[in-house]
Amino acid sequence: LFRSLKEESGDLNSSLRRLLSQVKRGWERTKSGLEFYSSGLQLLWQDIQYACNLVSKAAFSNYTLRAWEVRTLQRTVKDLLTLIPFLIILIIPLSPVGHVLVFSFFQKNFPEFFPSSFTEQRQNVTKIYRDIVPEDGDDSGR
Repeated sequence: LFRSLKEESGDLNSSLRRLLSQVKRGWERTKSGLEFYSSGLQLLWQDIQYACNLVSKAAFSNYTLRAWEVRTLQRTVKDLLTLIPFLIILIIPLSPVGHVLVFSFFQKNFPEFFPSSFTEQRQNVTKIYRDIVPEDGDDSGR
């Protein structure tokens, strides 16, 4: 009787440890995903602000946009247009596996489907830039 109770409590402990480990991994993935989307929204907002500044400069200051500024405007408009279907698919209640399959399909077949601010390449470049350039008010690098 005592052996079976010990075995059951051991099984229960290992089951609880496994469950706790799975919950912890799930939380880490969720946290990572939320940070990714938060960063993407911040980048998109910065792009929108910059695009508005360029448009107002060109419209009201008789300024001719350079080629890279025009490409930035085009990218921002494309990002805004692709954001709508991207959000619709993201909001549709699919299982996590379903979202992975759908987004993997789109990434493989339609790589331009994702707004640029929600790509790892763009977020990595932004992270490297933030690591190199000191923030305003930070005198440690001067």
